[in-house]
Amino acid sequence: MTSLFPLAVSLAGLAIFDSINPSLFVAQIYLLTTPKPFWRVVTYILGVVTIYLIGGVVIMLGLREVVGDVIAGIPPSIGVGLQLFAGIALVIFGWRASTKPMEMGEGARPRFLSPWFTFFFGMFVMVQELTTALPYFVAIERITAQQLSPVVSVALLVAYNLIFSLPLFAFLWLFMRNQVRFAKQIEAVQRWIARWMPRLLKFGALIFGAILLANSIPFFLTGQTLF
Repeated sequence: MTSLFPLAVSLAGLAIFDSINPSLFVAQIYLLTTPKPFWRVVTYILGVVTIYLIGGVVIMLGLREVVGDVIAGIPPSIGVGLQLFAGIALVIFGWRASTKPMEMGEGARPRFLSPWFTFFFGMFVMVQELTTALPYFVAIERITAQQLSPVVSVALLVAYNLIFSLPLFAFLWLFMRNQVRFAKQIEAVQRWIARWMPRLLKFGALIFGAILLANSIPFFLTGQTLF
């Protein structure tokens, strides 16, 4: 086993590069526009790191093939059926959703943004990013190439994720220390969210739901999905 120092340095560089992800910061900025955002943002970051670490461990320990075999054994009708129900639910939600601007005043408290919700929200955001996380895959390849023990390999992956999360925590710290300076920018973001978020949710749900329905319905009629 060679020295771990060069490997650790390269992993740290990859983690810092990987952490500059606009999607993660956009979601965090949205949470910072809510009243008393500290714990929402903390749990969001923890959700991001949790799913990233779990995904990395699964890939590194060679469980990807096992998971793939399990998924391959699921009948196609189940997956397409889930698409159908998801499409119906999204269309109903979009049809009933209002485009009235949201109330984003100081006293407004987002009912659905509990710390538990933002934790799973962070996991959801990171699931979308995991498939395109090239630096992470490079880091995993470098760790596995060293043929280290599972304990050391997982420890290096944990260290990678800690470094990966530092910019997100640093941005939160800067915001909490300089809320007055950020006030005008936050107000502008709040106004944009209040005006456009209901419309994005409504029409986004309608469009995505329609796509799922268009893909799943032909399966039950002809045995083939549209896409």
